[in-house]
Amino acid sequence: MSQQSELLAYNGPVQVFGMTVNILALLGSSLVVLTGVIFSKEMTNKKIFMKLILFVSLCDIMTDIPGIFGFVRNNGPLCVTQAVTMHFFALASWLWCTMISLSLYSHMKYGTVYVHMGYVYMFFGGS
Repeated sequence: MSQQSELLAYNGPVQVFGMTVNILALLGSSLVVLTGVIFSKEMTNKKIFMKLILFVSLCDIMTDIPGIFGFVRNNGPLCVTQAVTMHFFALASWLWCTMISLSLYSHMKYGTVYVHMGYVYMFFGGS
Protein backbone atom coordinates (compact mmCIF):
# COMPACT_ATOMS: atom_id res chain seq x y z
CA MET A 1 0.00 0.00 0.00
CA SER A 2 1.35 3.44 -0.83
CA GLN A 3 2.04 6.07 1.78
CA GLN A 4 -0.62 8.33 0.21
CA SER A 5 -3.39 5.77 0.68
CA GLU A 6 -2.27 4.99 4.24
CA LEU A 7 -2.73 8.63 5.23
CA LEU A 8 -6.24 8.99 3.85
CA ALA A 9 -9.14 8.10 6.10
CA TYR A 10 -11.24 6.76 3.22
CA ASN A 11 -10.12 5.16 0.01
CA GLY A 12 -12.16 4.74 -3.11
CA PRO A 13 -15.50 6.29 -4.00
CA VAL A 14 -16.07 8.17 -0.73
CA GLN A 15 -12.72 9.97 -1.02
CA VAL A 16 -13.30 10.81 -4.70
CA PHE A 17 -16.82 12.06 -3.96
CA GLY A 18 -15.58 14.31 -1.14
CA MET A 19 -12.80 15.76 -3.26
CA THR A 20 -15.18 16.32 -6.19
CA VAL A 21 -17.69 18.15 -4.01
CA ASN A 22 -14.95 20.39 -2.60
CA ILE A 23 -13.63 21.18 -6.07
CA LEU A 24 -17.11 22.07 -7.34
CA ALA A 25 -17.79 24.25 -4.29
CA LEU A 26 -14.42 25.94 -4.78
CA LEU A 27 -15.27 26.67 -8.42
CA GLY A 28 -18.67 28.10 -7.49
CA SER A 29 -17.27 30.36 -4.78
CA SER A 30 -14.45 31.43 -7.09
CA LEU A 31 -17.00 32.51 -9.69
CA VAL A 32 -18.75 34.65 -7.07
CA VAL A 33 -15.44 36.27 -6.09
CA LEU A 34 -14.55 36.81 -9.77
CA THR A 35 -17.90 38.50 -10.33
CA GLY A 36 -17.22 40.71 -7.30
CA VAL A 37 -13.82 41.68 -8.69
CA ILE A 38 -15.24 42.44 -12.13
CA PHE A 39 -18.01 44.61 -10.68
CA SER A 40 -15.91 46.14 -7.91
CA LYS A 41 -16.97 49.67 -8.89
CA GLU A 42 -20.52 48.73 -7.98
CA MET A 43 -19.49 47.79 -4.44
CA THR A 44 -20.04 51.05 -2.65
CA ASN A 45 -21.41 51.48 0.85
CA LYS A 46 -24.91 51.38 -0.64
CA LYS A 47 -24.23 47.88 -1.99
CA ILE A 48 -23.40 46.23 1.33
CA PHE A 49 -25.03 42.96 0.30
CA MET A 50 -22.49 42.48 -2.46
CA LYS A 51 -19.67 42.92 0.04
CA LEU A 52 -21.22 40.48 2.48
CA ILE A 53 -21.70 37.85 -0.22
CA LEU A 54 -18.08 38.36 -1.26
CA PHE A 55 -16.93 37.76 2.34
CA VAL A 56 -19.04 34.59 2.60
CA SER A 57 -17.56 33.34 -0.67
CA LEU A 58 -14.00 34.00 0.50
CA CYS A 59 -14.67 32.05 3.69
CA ASP A 60 -16.20 29.21 1.67
CA ILE A 61 -13.12 29.11 -0.55
CA MET A 62 -10.88 28.80 2.47
CA THR A 63 -13.14 26.06 3.85
CA ASP A 64 -13.03 24.08 0.60
CA ILE A 65 -9.28 24.22 -0.06
CA PRO A 66 -8.28 21.71 2.67
CA GLY A 67 -10.91 19.24 1.52
CA ILE A 68 -9.31 18.95 -1.90
CA PHE A 69 -6.42 17.04 -0.36
CA GLY A 70 -8.70 14.35 1.03
CA PHE A 71 -9.54 13.45 4.59
CA VAL A 72 -6.33 12.72 6.45
CA ARG A 73 -6.56 10.30 9.38
CA ASN A 74 -3.25 10.72 11.19
CA ASN A 75 -2.54 13.46 13.74
CA GLY A 76 0.23 15.03 11.69
CA PRO A 77 0.57 18.65 10.67
CA LEU A 78 -1.60 18.25 7.55
CA CYS A 79 -4.47 16.82 9.60
CA VAL A 80 -4.26 19.58 12.21
CA THR A 81 -4.01 22.28 9.53
CA GLN A 82 -7.04 20.88 7.74
CA ALA A 83 -9.08 20.71 10.92
CA VAL A 84 -8.22 24.21 12.10
CA THR A 85 -8.74 25.80 8.69
CA MET A 86 -12.02 24.06 8.01
CA HIS A 87 -13.48 24.80 11.45
CA PHE A 88 -12.32 28.42 11.54
CA PHE A 89 -13.59 29.38 8.10
CA ALA A 90 -16.82 27.36 8.39
CA LEU A 91 -17.64 29.33 11.54
CA ALA A 92 -16.64 32.60 9.85
CA SER A 93 -18.87 31.75 6.88
CA TRP A 94 -21.77 31.06 9.24
CA LEU A 95 -21.23 34.41 10.98
CA TRP A 96 -21.16 36.27 7.66
CA CYS A 97 -24.43 34.52 6.72
CA THR A 98 -25.85 35.75 10.03
CA MET A 99 -24.77 39.27 9.09
CA ILE A 100 -26.54 38.93 5.75
CA SER A 101 -29.74 37.84 7.48
CA LEU A 102 -29.55 40.75 9.94
CA SER A 103 -29.00 43.16 7.06
CA LEU A 104 -31.97 41.72 5.17
CA TYR A 105 -34.10 42.02 8.30
CA SER A 106 -33.06 45.63 8.72
CA HIS A 107 -33.79 46.33 5.07
CA MET A 108 -37.24 44.73 5.23
CA LYS A 109 -38.24 46.35 8.53
CA TYR A 110 -36.78 49.85 8.14
CA GLY A 111 -36.44 50.16 4.37
CA THR A 112 -32.71 50.65 4.64
CA VAL A 113 -29.74 48.86 6.10
CA TYR A 114 -28.46 50.44 9.30
CA VAL A 115 -25.09 48.73 9.13
CA HIS A 116 -21.77 50.48 9.14
CA MET A 117 -18.86 48.38 7.91
CA GLY A 118 -16.86 49.43 10.97
CA TYR A 119 -19.36 47.62 13.19
CA VAL A 120 -19.29 44.61 10.87
CA TYR A 121 -15.51 44.34 11.19
CA MET A 122 -15.72 44.91 14.93
CA PHE A 123 -18.15 42.05 15.50
CA PHE A 124 -17.23 39.64 12.72
CA GLY A 125 -13.76 40.69 11.61
CA GLY A 126 -12.06 38.57 14.22
CA SER A 127 -13.58 35.41 12.84
